[in-house]
Amino acid sequence: MRETATVRLPGTELFVEAFGEEGDPVLLLVSGTGACMLAWDREFCTRLAAGRRRVLRYDGRDTGRSTTCMPGSPDYDLHDLASDAIGILDAFGVTQVHLVGLSQGGAVSQLVALAHPGRVASLTLISSSPGDADPEHPTLPPTPLETQVELHNAPWPQWSDQASVADHIVFLDRLHAGPGREFDEHSSRDRARRVVERAGNIESSLTNHYYVEPVAPWRARLPEIRVPTLVLHGAHDQLLPLEHGLALAREIPGAKMTTLPLGGHGLDPRDWAPVIGEILGHTHPAEEGLLPHAAVR
Repeated sequence: MRETATVRLPGTELFVEAFGEEGDPVLLLVSGTGACMLAWDREFCTRLAAGRRRVLRYDGRDTGRSTTCMPGSPDYDLHDLASDAIGILDAFGVTQVHLVGLSQGGAVSQLVALAHPGRVASLTLISSSPGDADPEHPTLPPTPLETQVELHNAPWPQWSDQASVADHIVFLDRLHAGPGREFDEHSSRDRARRVVERAGNIESSLTNHYYVEPVAPWRARLPEIRVPTLVLHGAHDQLLPLEHGLALAREIPGAKMTTLPLGGHGLDPRDWAPVIGEILGHTHPAEEGLLPHAAVR
C-alpha cells in the first residue's frame, strides 16, 4: 500500500510518501544534502516494504514539494532537520523508528539518536560521517583534491532552464559515483528530470543546504548512541572517503560495518540487493516467523 501526506510542522510543511502495511516496523529514510525523496527510488522503497517494513520517504526542507526558503537564505540548521524527522513520526503515530540516513541524512539521523534515544530502534548510516570533533584540526580525510577542483570549476546551471539544471544534477551524480564502475547516465538523467519537474524551487533545493549554519560538533558524543547501528559505505566514495564510515563504525558502540566494494557516494541500483538485505536483516523484528509480502529480489 502506498499513500502520501503533507505534514505541517512549525515553520514548514513536509511532503511524505509511505509504502507498506501499517503495523510493520517503520523505516524513515532521510535524504542527503540538496536531495529530495527521489534519492530513495520507488522500487528501492517497495522492495524494502516487501520485506514487511513500513517505509517512509520525504522531501526535506527546501526540496521537492516541501516548504522552500529564498535561495541562499535557509532559516534552519541540522537540529531543525532532526526535529522534522521526529515531527513526521508524531504525525504518523510512530513511537519507535529504524532510521536510515544517506550522507547528510546520516548526520541528521545521528542527531536524532542523540536527542531522542527512546524514539530510535536502530540506525543505518549510508555514505555518512561523524564529522571532526575539532574542525580546526581535522583527523578525517577531506574530499579528494581532484574532486574539489571539479566541483569548484563546474559552472552553475541556468536555474530557469530545466535542461541545464538536469545536466548539472547528472554531473554531480557522475562525480559522486566514483571510479569503481561504469556510470549509468540513463538512470541518472531520468531521475534528474523528475527532480527538476517536481521541485518547488530548484535553486533553493540544490544550494540552500550548503548555506545552513554549522552546529556544534557531536563526534565526541557518538559513544552515547546505544542502538544497533549499521554503517554502509562505498569503497570508492569521492566525497566522504571510506575512513569516515570506518570512524562511525569504530566510535558507535557495537556498530557493524559493511563496505560496498564498487560503491561511490550514495546508492547505486547495482548495490540495492545487498543494501536491502543488510537493512532488512538489521531491522528484523524480535518476533519469529514473519514472511515477506512479496519476493525481495
